[in-house]
This record gives sequence, structure tokens and C-alpha cells, in this order.
Amino acid sequence: MTSLDYHAAVEEIGQAARYLLSTGSPKVAITGGCMGGAVAFAAAQHVPELAAAAPFYGTPAREMPWIRLEEIKIPVQYHTGQLDAIRGFSDPHTARVITKRMRDAGCDIETHIYERTPHSFLNALTPEGVAFLDRWGYGVPPPEQVALAFSRLIAFLKKHLL
Repeated sequence: MTSLDYHAAVEEIGQAARYLLSTGSPKVAITGGCMGGAVAFAAAQHVPELAAAAPFYGTPAREMPWIRLEEIKIPVQYHTGQLDAIRGFSDPHTARVITKRMRDAGCDIETHIYERTPHSFLNALTPEGVAFLDRWGYGVPPPEQVALAFSRLIAFLKKHLL
């Protein structure tokens, strides 16, 4: 997970956001899961054109000092699973620590931790995704938890984009 060039990814997200705004989109948000969640956090800080961010089960590594979550100025909705076992990246303890740190700094963040739900749980939205969860040994999350996360994401995006 450290082979991604986060600087380049954030720059490309900025380019995409500027393009969307220049072609008539009134607002732009970002979401992503796992490494994409970590990138969404980074973009939330460094891409001023974004109106909101909704990362799923992924946070920037501590060895990336240029990413300071406490400096995020846009609303953030973070999602992770109660059974997520990737310590320091997407586990519930890390989610709580980051949420507290961001709230203490005045950031607008809401965090949701889903019961009986593993890492990469949104993959359960498709049959191929369920096969992925099984292959990686994550287990399949309760459908109602996946539906709840997705409905919260849609409500958050409607609130901040429409």
C-alpha cells in the first residue's frame, strides 16, 4: 500500500475537480475505499476545489507528514467496519483516534463503524465483490450494514453537493 505516489494521485484529483467545475458541475466530492480512502483524506486537505470527502476504511500512513488531517476544511464522512483488522490503517481504534484528533482541531467529521463488518465491506454490493471478500478471507458483511453505509454516503453527498 505504500507504492502509490500519493502526491501524483492528489494532483490528478485536483485536475479532475477543476475540470468538472469548469464544465458545469456546481460542486465536486471524493470517495474511495482502502487505499482510495487514504487518498480521499489526502485530497480533502490538499484539493481546495472539493466540497466534501467520504473515505471508506483507509487513512494516510503516519510516515506521510505532508498529510495533516487536522487541517481539512471540508465536511468528512468516514466509514469502517467493526471487524476491520488492518491496524493503524482502517481498524476501529484508528478511526476513533483520527476522529477525535480531527474534532479537537475543529474539523467537521462524522464517523460510522459498522457492526460485524470487515474491511472492504462495500465490495459486498456485487457478486464479484463478494467473491473478492471471500478470496481475501474478510468474510461477507451483513447486507443491512452495507445498505446502511451506502444510504449514509448518498445522504451525505446530497447534503453537500445539491
